[in-house]
Amino acid sequence: MILEGLLMGKPVLAAKDACDIDNPVRSRLGMNRGMPALREQLGNNLKKVAAYGIQLVPARGLASAAEELVQSLGRFRRQGEKPRGTVFTGKVLCRSQVASWQGREITVARGTVITPLARDLALEKGLQIRIE
Repeated sequence: MILEGLLMGKPVLAAKDACDIDNPVRSRLGMNRGMPALREQLGNNLKKVAAYGIQLVPARGLASAAEELVQSLGRFRRQGEKPRGTVFTGKVLCRSQVASWQGREITVARGTVITPLARDLALEKGLQIRIE
């Protein structure tokens, strides 16, 4: 599932604590005595995962990072906001958002910028873009 998301250009979040060789919990558990080459390789693995596009965050911050990400995508309502159906709340509707849109209609606020590629893809997919 993670690979699919990365290949589709989707944002991916992951908790880094369990795989971070320098995590203080590892030291408390005595898991900080490995050979330097192993420690270096494990550190490089984290860098490689981040280079693939996975945003690594501390486990305690995973929920808030996910909420921020969802809100930044502009396709979901914020906590406490009343549901309004399939409404895009971002400022710019681009092709990637249309590509992953669920439903037959995208409602956007007046003033939302709709890119030409977004319009073209919506037409191809049979999506109606309605300006509110």
